[in-house]
Amino acid sequence: MHTRRSVLKSGAVGAVGMAGLAGCMGDDNGNGNGNGNGNGNGNGNGDDDVVRVAYVHNEPLADIGWVNTHEETRQELEDEFGDQIETTVVEDIAAGEARETFDDLAAQGYDIIEAATFDYGTPATATIEEHDDVFIETPRLAPVEGYEQHPQKGYYLGKLEDPCYVLGRAAGMLTETNTIGIVQSFNIPSTMTELNAIIQGARSVNPDVEMEVRTVNTWFDPPLEIDAAEALVAEGADVLGYRVSSPNALEVAQDEDIWGFGYADDFKGTDIDYDRYVSSRVWNWTPFHRLAVEHALEGTLFDDTDRFGLDEIHGNYWGFEEGGVELGEIGDNVPDDVADDMLETVEAIETGEITDEDIFEGTQYEDWGAYERVSATDEYVAGIDVEEED
Repeated sequence: MHTRRSVLKSGAVGAVGMAGLAGCMGDDNGNGNGNGNGNGNGNGNGDDDVVRVAYVHNEPLADIGWVNTHEETRQELEDEFGDQIETTVVEDIAAGEARETFDDLAAQGYDIIEAATFDYGTPATATIEEHDDVFIETPRLAPVEGYEQHPQKGYYLGKLEDPCYVLGRAAGMLTETNTIGIVQSFNIPSTMTELNAIIQGARSVNPDVEMEVRTVNTWFDPPLEIDAAEALVAEGADVLGYRVSSPNALEVAQDEDIWGFGYADDFKGTDIDYDRYVSSRVWNWTPFHRLAVEHALEGTLFDDTDRFGLDEIHGNYWGFEEGGVELGEIGDNVPDDVADDMLETVEAIETGEITDEDIFEGTQYEDWGAYERVSATDEYVAGIDVEEED
């Protein structure tokens, strides 16, 4: 079974973030902590022995959440490739400022820019039009403006419906009120697909389950997230989940002594772990980013598109089988029958015993392909009630 280790501690990532910022800015000679010299290595199709990778984030580094999952991958790649890779981190860059940051990194000779948020597509396109020796990839699959195919662009996303289905089954077995509450970020195809998988999993073991959703229309707003989670509890939810950057819903679940499951990170063994913590659906970006580094080292970063599994775009959408997503460790107090079901379901999805068609059986998405669902889903399946949070 794929599981994820515990989250990093805040002290480690803070130092990296400051070094990354200094590396991006450099001095008048182009030299900074990122060792940029203003000369492009051209490693995408060259013979250099060191691949230079820059991670750019729209939020500050933290020890939990979306940005942390990319930071874990960066550190794993450094451990794996050793002297063959050099990385830097640039944090808290808004989409409107990203073009300047990307241009600066390209001028410093970075071979790969991991533009680690959904909103960087348009500035990435602008940069590669001016710099022909940098490869930029970003975690989005929806075919929107700024995300067109290009030899210097790649896309990636983890197939979260796999662990969502597993956690949905667990929630369906654990709930006593038959109500699951979810704090939702945006009602967009990818996140809607995830919630659809959760309710499908829940109803596969408990047909009476309903899901109440509060949409906050932001990735990060702790006070609003807490209000939404508390409102869901007031409506009868006794299992809470969320699809925003911070785990505030889990803190509400702890305060209310109800079950809760996480997103992005594995919280087992952290301060967020509590008596009724179930598990978490976890991103693992390492297989995606490893592929880019390997092709850069081989000199085939720009010309070998066979590494992309999606015909529609230069991208990969990987689940349990490929290691693109994982189920976090299971909470200590989850009943044995629920824990056993979770492990058995993970294995069944990995081996193909449970297919996408099985997960979405009986819905309008049963016959859709995985890419079509994550890029074009426009409505929730039966059993989900959605309300906008003011």
